[in-house]
Amino acid sequence: MFNFLRKRKRFQSGAMEDLRTKEDMLKDFRFEELALGVPIVEWKEKAMADWKQYPVRNQNGAGSCVAHSKVLELGILNLLEENDFISLSARDVYTRRSNQGSAGMHGQDANQICIKDGATLESLMPSDNKTEIEINKVDDRLPHKEVIAKIFRAKNWVALPHDIDAIASILTTGKGVNIFFRFTYPEWNRPVPILSDKNPDCHHSVVAIDFTLYENKKALIIQDSWGSAGYDGRRIITEDWFNIVFGRISWISYFEDLSNWDLLKKEDIVKPKWWFDKDLFVGIQNKDVIMLQDCLKFLDLFPRTQISTGFFGGITRDSVKKFQIKFGIEPVLGYVGPITRKKLNELFA
Repeated sequence: MFNFLRKRKRFQSGAMEDLRTKEDMLKDFRFEELALGVPIVEWKEKAMADWKQYPVRNQNGAGSCVAHSKVLELGILNLLEENDFISLSARDVYTRRSNQGSAGMHGQDANQICIKDGATLESLMPSDNKTEIEINKVDDRLPHKEVIAKIFRAKNWVALPHDIDAIASILTTGKGVNIFFRFTYPEWNRPVPILSDKNPDCHHSVVAIDFTLYENKKALIIQDSWGSAGYDGRRIITEDWFNIVFGRISWISYFEDLSNWDLLKKEDIVKPKWWFDKDLFVGIQNKDVIMLQDCLKFLDLFPRTQISTGFFGGITRDSVKKFQIKFGIEPVLGYVGPITRKKLNELFA
Protein backbone atom coordinates (compact mmCIF):
# COMPACT_ATOMS: atom_id res chain seq x y z
CA MET A 1 0.00 0.00 0.00
CA PHE A 2 1.27 3.43 -0.89
CA ASN A 3 1.93 5.08 2.49
CA PHE A 4 1.40 8.82 2.25
CA LEU A 5 2.13 9.37 5.92
CA ARG A 6 5.71 8.29 5.28
CA LYS A 7 5.94 10.51 2.20
CA ARG A 8 4.05 13.42 3.68
CA LYS A 9 6.86 15.98 3.33
CA ARG A 10 7.13 15.47 -0.40
CA PHE A 11 3.42 15.32 -1.21
CA GLN A 12 1.98 18.30 -3.07
CA SER A 13 -1.53 19.54 -2.29
CA GLY A 14 -2.73 19.45 -5.87
CA ALA A 15 -6.33 20.74 -5.95
CA MET A 16 -6.06 24.51 -6.07
CA GLU A 17 -8.66 26.82 -4.54
CA ASP A 18 -11.13 28.47 -6.89
CA LEU A 19 -10.28 32.15 -6.37
CA ARG A 20 -12.79 33.54 -8.87
CA THR A 21 -15.46 35.97 -7.72
CA LYS A 22 -18.94 34.68 -6.94
CA GLU A 23 -20.15 36.58 -10.00
CA ASP A 24 -17.73 34.68 -12.23
CA MET A 25 -18.66 31.36 -10.61
CA LEU A 26 -22.31 32.00 -11.43
CA LYS A 27 -21.35 31.98 -15.11
CA ASP A 28 -20.42 28.30 -14.96
CA PHE A 29 -22.81 25.81 -16.49
CA ARG A 30 -24.69 24.73 -13.38
CA PHE A 31 -26.70 21.68 -12.39
CA GLU A 32 -29.57 23.96 -11.26
CA GLU A 33 -29.87 25.25 -14.82
CA LEU A 34 -29.23 22.01 -16.67
CA ALA A 35 -32.24 19.88 -15.72
CA LEU A 36 -31.52 16.47 -17.19
CA GLY A 37 -34.39 14.49 -15.74
CA VAL A 38 -32.06 12.16 -13.85
CA PRO A 39 -33.82 9.51 -11.77
CA ILE A 40 -34.48 9.81 -8.05
CA VAL A 41 -31.72 8.06 -6.14
CA GLU A 42 -32.54 4.83 -4.31
CA TRP A 43 -30.12 4.60 -1.42
CA LYS A 44 -29.27 1.04 -0.42
CA GLU A 45 -26.21 -0.81 0.81
CA LYS A 46 -24.00 -2.34 -1.87
CA ALA A 47 -21.54 -5.14 -1.32
CA MET A 48 -17.93 -4.20 -2.05
CA ALA A 49 -17.87 -6.75 -4.85
CA ASP A 50 -20.56 -4.69 -6.60
CA TRP A 51 -18.73 -1.36 -6.37
CA LYS A 52 -17.46 0.10 -9.60
CA GLN A 53 -13.70 0.22 -10.01
CA TYR A 54 -11.25 1.50 -12.58
CA PRO A 55 -7.47 1.06 -13.02
CA VAL A 56 -5.57 2.18 -9.92
CA ARG A 57 -3.35 5.25 -10.44
CA ASN A 58 -0.52 6.63 -8.30
CA GLN A 59 0.44 10.31 -8.43
CA ASN A 60 3.59 9.50 -6.42
CA GLY A 61 3.55 12.65 -4.31
CA ALA A 62 3.15 15.04 -7.28
CA GLY A 63 0.49 17.75 -7.37
CA SER A 64 -1.26 16.07 -10.31
CA CYS A 65 -4.40 14.75 -8.59
CA VAL A 66 -6.71 17.04 -10.61
CA ALA A 67 -5.28 15.86 -13.92
CA HIS A 68 -5.53 12.21 -12.81
CA SER A 69 -9.16 12.82 -11.85
CA LYS A 70 -9.94 14.37 -15.22
CA VAL A 71 -8.52 11.54 -17.30
CA LEU A 72 -10.44 9.06 -15.16
CA GLU A 73 -13.64 10.99 -15.94
CA LEU A 74 -12.79 10.98 -19.66
CA GLY A 75 -12.05 7.26 -19.57
CA ILE A 76 -15.44 6.62 -17.97
CA LEU A 77 -17.15 8.73 -20.65
CA ASN A 78 -15.53 6.61 -23.33
CA LEU A 79 -16.75 3.50 -21.53
CA LEU A 80 -20.30 4.86 -21.73
CA GLU A 81 -19.96 5.80 -25.41
CA GLU A 82 -18.04 2.79 -26.73
CA ASN A 83 -18.19 0.19 -23.92
CA ASP A 84 -14.42 0.49 -23.62
CA PHE A 85 -12.58 2.17 -20.75
CA ILE A 86 -9.48 3.98 -22.03
CA SER A 87 -6.50 4.86 -19.82
CA LEU A 88 -5.48 8.41 -20.70
CA SER A 89 -2.47 10.55 -19.83
CA ALA A 90 -2.75 12.85 -16.82
CA ARG A 91 0.59 14.34 -17.86
CA ASP A 92 -0.94 15.52 -21.14
CA VAL A 93 -3.50 17.51 -19.12
CA TYR A 94 -1.21 18.63 -16.27
CA THR A 95 1.45 20.12 -18.54
CA ARG A 96 -1.14 22.38 -20.21
CA ARG A 97 -2.23 24.05 -16.94
CA SER A 98 -2.27 27.83 -16.65
CA ASN A 99 -0.13 27.89 -13.49
CA GLN A 100 3.03 26.42 -15.04
CA GLY A 101 5.95 26.54 -12.62
CA SER A 102 3.91 25.65 -9.54
CA ALA A 103 2.33 22.39 -8.44
CA GLY A 104 -1.40 21.73 -8.48
CA MET A 105 -4.21 22.76 -10.78
CA HIS A 106 -7.53 24.62 -10.84
CA GLY A 107 -10.68 22.60 -11.54
CA GLN A 108 -12.13 24.93 -14.17
CA ASP A 109 -8.73 25.13 -15.89
CA ALA A 110 -8.52 21.33 -16.09
CA ASN A 111 -12.07 21.11 -17.41
CA GLN A 112 -11.41 23.61 -20.20
CA ILE A 113 -8.23 21.76 -21.20
CA CYS A 114 -10.20 18.51 -21.46
CA ILE A 115 -12.79 20.25 -23.65
CA LYS A 116 -10.27 22.01 -25.90
CA ASP A 117 -7.45 19.47 -26.11
CA GLY A 118 -8.64 16.19 -24.57
CA ALA A 119 -5.96 13.78 -23.36
CA THR A 120 -3.81 11.35 -25.29
CA LEU A 121 -3.34 7.68 -24.46
CA GLU A 122 -1.45 6.78 -21.27
CA SER A 123 0.80 4.52 -23.30
CA LEU A 124 1.88 7.47 -25.49
CA MET A 125 2.61 9.91 -22.63
CA PRO A 126 3.00 7.82 -19.46
CA SER A 127 1.86 9.65 -16.32
CA ASP A 128 1.32 6.98 -13.67
CA ASN A 129 3.73 6.92 -10.71
CA LYS A 130 5.53 10.06 -11.88
CA THR A 131 7.13 12.57 -9.50
CA GLU A 132 6.45 16.30 -9.81
CA ILE A 133 9.57 16.72 -11.96
CA GLU A 134 8.75 13.77 -14.19
CA ILE A 135 5.11 14.66 -14.77
CA ASN A 136 6.08 18.14 -16.00
CA LYS A 137 8.10 16.82 -18.94
CA VAL A 138 6.69 17.45 -22.43
CA ASP A 139 9.56 16.37 -24.70
CA ASP A 140 7.54 13.38 -25.93
CA ARG A 141 4.42 15.35 -26.91
CA LEU A 142 4.26 14.95 -30.68
CA PRO A 143 1.63 16.05 -33.24
CA HIS A 144 0.17 12.59 -33.76
CA LYS A 145 -0.34 12.23 -30.00
CA GLU A 146 -2.19 15.55 -29.90
CA VAL A 147 -4.47 14.40 -32.70
CA ILE A 148 -5.30 11.22 -30.78
CA ALA A 149 -6.00 13.31 -27.64
CA LYS A 150 -8.77 15.23 -29.42
CA ILE A 151 -10.73 12.01 -29.88
CA PHE A 152 -11.32 11.98 -26.12
CA ARG A 153 -12.35 15.61 -25.65
CA ALA A 154 -15.29 16.27 -23.37
CA LYS A 155 -18.17 18.25 -24.84
CA ASN A 156 -18.94 20.40 -21.78
CA TRP A 157 -18.75 20.54 -18.00
CA VAL A 158 -21.35 21.31 -15.36
CA ALA A 159 -20.89 22.60 -11.80
CA LEU A 160 -22.80 20.67 -9.14
CA PRO A 161 -24.15 21.89 -5.78
CA HIS A 162 -22.47 20.48 -2.67
CA ASP A 163 -25.23 17.94 -2.23
CA ILE A 164 -24.71 14.18 -1.96
CA ASP A 165 -28.08 13.39 -3.58
CA ALA A 166 -27.27 15.55 -6.60
CA ILE A 167 -23.94 13.74 -7.01
CA ALA A 168 -25.59 10.33 -6.69
CA SER A 169 -28.17 11.31 -9.30
CA ILE A 170 -25.37 11.91 -11.81
CA LEU A 171 -23.67 8.65 -10.81
CA THR A 172 -26.85 6.78 -11.77
CA THR A 173 -26.15 7.84 -15.39
CA GLY A 174 -22.78 6.08 -15.26
CA LYS A 175 -20.64 9.23 -15.31
CA GLY A 176 -17.95 10.07 -12.78
CA VAL A 177 -18.12 13.22 -10.65
CA ASN A 178 -15.02 15.23 -9.74
CA ILE A 179 -14.87 16.47 -6.11
CA PHE A 180 -12.25 18.57 -4.33
CA PHE A 181 -11.87 17.67 -0.63
CA ARG A 182 -10.04 19.42 2.20
CA PHE A 183 -8.70 17.24 5.02
CA THR A 184 -5.80 16.40 7.31
CA TYR A 185 -3.63 13.39 6.52
CA PRO A 186 -4.76 11.37 9.57
CA GLU A 187 -8.39 11.93 8.50
CA TRP A 188 -7.88 10.78 4.93
CA ASN A 189 -5.29 8.04 5.22
CA ARG A 190 -7.84 5.32 5.98
CA PRO A 191 -10.47 3.46 3.91
CA VAL A 192 -13.31 5.49 5.46
CA PRO A 193 -12.03 9.04 6.10
CA ILE A 194 -13.35 10.50 9.36
CA LEU A 195 -13.71 14.20 10.08
CA SER A 196 -11.97 15.73 13.08
CA ASP A 197 -11.84 19.21 14.56
CA LYS A 198 -8.37 19.81 13.10
CA ASN A 199 -7.79 22.45 10.44
CA PRO A 200 -7.36 20.79 7.03
CA ASP A 201 -3.89 21.04 5.52
CA CYS A 202 -4.45 19.21 2.24
CA HIS A 203 -6.63 19.90 -0.80
CA HIS A 204 -7.18 16.86 -3.00
CA SER A 205 -9.11 15.94 -6.15
CA VAL A 206 -10.96 12.61 -6.48
CA VAL A 207 -13.68 11.06 -8.64
CA ALA A 208 -16.92 9.74 -7.18
CA ILE A 209 -17.70 6.54 -9.08
CA ASP A 210 -20.54 4.91 -7.10
CA PHE A 211 -22.77 5.35 -4.04
CA THR A 212 -24.07 3.19 -1.20
CA LEU A 213 -25.42 3.21 2.33
CA TYR A 214 -22.67 2.78 4.91
CA GLU A 215 -23.66 2.26 8.56
CA ASN A 216 -27.06 3.76 7.69
CA LYS A 217 -25.48 6.89 6.22
CA LYS A 218 -25.54 8.01 2.60
CA ALA A 219 -22.05 7.57 1.20
CA LEU A 220 -20.06 7.94 -2.00
CA ILE A 221 -17.46 5.50 -3.26
CA ILE A 222 -14.58 7.55 -4.58
CA GLN A 223 -11.41 6.65 -6.41
CA ASP A 224 -8.34 8.83 -6.14
CA SER A 225 -4.73 8.60 -7.33
CA TRP A 226 -3.06 7.51 -4.09
CA GLY A 227 -2.21 4.06 -5.39
CA SER A 228 -3.89 1.05 -3.80
CA ALA A 229 -4.59 2.81 -0.48
CA GLY A 230 -8.05 2.27 0.97
CA TYR A 231 -10.10 -0.42 -0.74
CA ASP A 232 -7.79 -1.01 -3.69
CA GLY A 233 -7.74 2.66 -4.60
CA ARG A 234 -11.28 3.42 -3.39
CA ARG A 235 -12.63 5.02 -0.22
CA ILE A 236 -16.03 5.55 1.37
CA ILE A 237 -17.01 9.20 1.87
CA THR A 238 -20.02 9.57 4.16
CA GLU A 239 -22.57 12.34 4.08
CA ASP A 240 -20.81 13.93 7.08
CA TRP A 241 -18.36 15.52 4.66
CA PHE A 242 -21.19 17.43 3.00
CA ASN A 243 -22.20 19.29 6.14
CA ILE A 244 -21.80 22.93 5.09
CA VAL A 245 -20.54 23.87 8.57
CA PHE A 246 -17.33 21.89 8.08
CA GLY A 247 -16.54 23.41 4.69
CA ARG A 248 -14.56 20.36 3.56
CA ILE A 249 -15.69 20.40 -0.08
CA SER A 250 -14.72 23.22 -2.43
CA TRP A 251 -15.48 22.05 -5.98
CA ILE A 252 -17.79 19.57 -7.70
CA SER A 253 -18.24 19.14 -11.45
CA TYR A 254 -18.84 16.53 -14.12
CA PHE A 255 -18.54 16.28 -17.88
CA GLU A 256 -21.72 16.38 -19.94
CA ASP A 257 -22.22 15.57 -23.62
CA LEU A 258 -24.39 18.34 -25.10
CA SER A 259 -23.55 17.69 -28.74
CA ASN A 260 -26.87 16.29 -29.96
CA TRP A 261 -29.12 19.34 -29.59
CA ASP A 262 -30.07 19.24 -33.27
CA LEU A 263 -31.75 15.81 -33.14
CA LEU A 264 -35.20 17.25 -32.48
CA LYS A 265 -37.32 18.44 -35.37
CA LYS A 266 -38.00 22.18 -35.46
CA GLU A 267 -41.68 21.60 -36.17
CA ASP A 268 -42.01 19.78 -32.86
CA ILE A 269 -41.41 23.05 -30.99
CA VAL A 270 -44.30 25.50 -30.54
CA LYS A 271 -43.30 29.15 -30.87
CA PRO A 272 -43.55 30.77 -27.44
CA LYS A 273 -45.27 34.11 -26.77
CA TRP A 274 -44.08 36.51 -24.09
CA TRP A 275 -43.54 40.20 -23.35
CA PHE A 276 -40.20 40.95 -21.73
CA ASP A 277 -40.29 44.08 -19.54
CA LYS A 278 -37.42 43.46 -17.09
CA ASP A 279 -33.66 43.17 -17.51
CA LEU A 280 -32.40 39.62 -17.12
CA PHE A 281 -28.88 38.59 -16.10
CA VAL A 282 -26.70 35.88 -14.52
CA GLY A 283 -27.84 34.75 -11.08
CA ILE A 284 -31.57 35.42 -11.21
CA GLN A 285 -34.34 32.83 -11.40
CA ASN A 286 -37.94 33.59 -12.39
CA LYS A 287 -40.69 33.05 -14.95
CA ASP A 288 -39.18 35.59 -17.36
CA VAL A 289 -36.02 33.48 -17.56
CA ILE A 290 -38.09 30.37 -18.28
CA MET A 291 -39.70 32.16 -21.22
CA LEU A 292 -36.34 33.55 -22.33
CA GLN A 293 -34.96 30.00 -22.43
CA ASP A 294 -38.03 28.83 -24.38
CA CYS A 295 -37.57 31.63 -26.92
CA LEU A 296 -33.85 30.93 -27.32
CA LYS A 297 -34.66 27.24 -27.65
CA PHE A 298 -37.05 28.02 -30.51
CA LEU A 299 -34.23 29.88 -32.27
CA ASP A 300 -31.82 26.93 -31.83
CA LEU A 301 -29.69 29.03 -29.49
CA PHE A 302 -30.42 27.09 -26.29
CA PRO A 303 -30.25 23.27 -25.88
CA ARG A 304 -33.70 21.98 -26.79
CA THR A 305 -33.17 18.73 -24.92
CA GLN A 306 -32.98 20.64 -21.62
CA ILE A 307 -35.88 21.71 -19.44
CA SER A 308 -36.28 25.49 -19.12
CA THR A 309 -35.54 25.85 -15.42
CA GLY A 310 -35.70 29.63 -15.09
CA PHE A 311 -32.20 29.81 -13.63
CA PHE A 312 -30.01 32.32 -15.52
CA GLY A 313 -26.54 30.75 -15.53
CA GLY A 314 -23.71 30.10 -17.94
CA ILE A 315 -25.77 28.30 -20.58
CA THR A 316 -28.36 31.08 -20.75
CA ARG A 317 -25.71 33.79 -20.80
CA ASP A 318 -23.90 32.14 -23.73
CA SER A 319 -27.22 31.61 -25.53
CA VAL A 320 -28.10 35.30 -25.12
CA LYS A 321 -24.69 36.20 -26.56
CA LYS A 322 -25.49 34.07 -29.61
CA PHE A 323 -28.84 35.89 -29.89
CA GLN A 324 -27.10 39.28 -29.72
CA ILE A 325 -24.59 38.27 -32.39
CA LYS A 326 -27.35 36.88 -34.60
CA PHE A 327 -29.29 40.15 -34.53
CA GLY A 328 -26.38 42.58 -34.41
CA ILE A 329 -26.95 43.75 -30.84
CA GLU A 330 -23.97 45.33 -29.10
CA PRO A 331 -22.24 45.05 -26.73
CA VAL A 332 -22.34 41.25 -26.72
CA LEU A 333 -22.41 40.61 -22.97
CA GLY A 334 -25.10 37.99 -22.47
CA TYR A 335 -27.11 40.55 -20.49
CA VAL A 336 -30.76 41.08 -21.48
CA GLY A 337 -31.13 44.85 -21.42
CA PRO A 338 -33.50 47.25 -23.25
CA ILE A 339 -32.13 46.63 -26.77
CA THR A 340 -32.15 42.85 -26.41
CA ARG A 341 -35.62 42.94 -24.81
CA LYS A 342 -36.91 45.05 -27.71
CA LYS A 343 -35.74 42.48 -30.25
CA LEU A 344 -37.18 39.59 -28.20
CA ASN A 345 -40.54 41.37 -28.04
CA GLU A 346 -40.49 41.96 -31.82
CA LEU A 347 -40.08 38.22 -32.31
CA PHE A 348 -42.21 36.72 -29.54
CA ALA A 349 -44.77 39.24 -28.20
